[in-house]
Amino acid sequence: MQITDKQRKFLWIAAGILAVVYLGPSLVNAVRMSIARAMAPAYAPKPSPAHLAPQTVTVNANSRPSTGIDPKLLKLIGNYTGGAVLADRGFCRLSVQIKPNADLPGEFTGYSTMSCGPNFLARGRAAGQAATNLAALTPISTSMTGTPAGSAIAFTVDKNFGIPIDGCPISSMTVTPFAGSQIAAEWKAGSCHGGQLILNRK
Repeated sequence: MQITDKQRKFLWIAAGILAVVYLGPSLVNAVRMSIARAMAPAYAPKPSPAHLAPQTVTVNANSRPSTGIDPKLLKLIGNYTGGAVLADRGFCRLSVQIKPNADLPGEFTGYSTMSCGPNFLARGRAAGQAATNLAALTPISTSMTGTPAGSAIAFTVDKNFGIPIDGCPISSMTVTPFAGSQIAAEWKAGSCHGGQLILNRK
């Protein structure tokens, strides 16, 4: 059976329609992909520079740096004061400040100030007692460096400020925990006699 030109044309048209129906979506998608690839370099956003996540360090607020010092001695840090009648000095008042040593970890810094009132018991024993009493009123201070010594802190005097009436400045001092929030302060004054006082935390 021969196919006429009209039938042949009809078959070509039918084949074209079928091709469009079945292959059309694939061709359209392919064209879209090609266009998208071609336009991507021009419109693609530049990658943002890399950012390193900050490192997080967890610190326990209740923790303290380990100093190797007995915690009982760390509790001694603070200001103390006390007074008593001392031999040949009259009534004296001693103030002591204890701090951590910023330059020497594990050690302490100390400051002391002693002021004495007139020794009325010595009145009339020496000429010029008024001048002597006036000199006794001058506060005498020290700066000290302390090191742990068992349950105490042993201070050596770095510098004296002023000379006491007996001419014997403090050369060393030891402070030991006492009852409650008190400390026992014991000092030496070179070859002269030293002294002892119980000081209360201010």
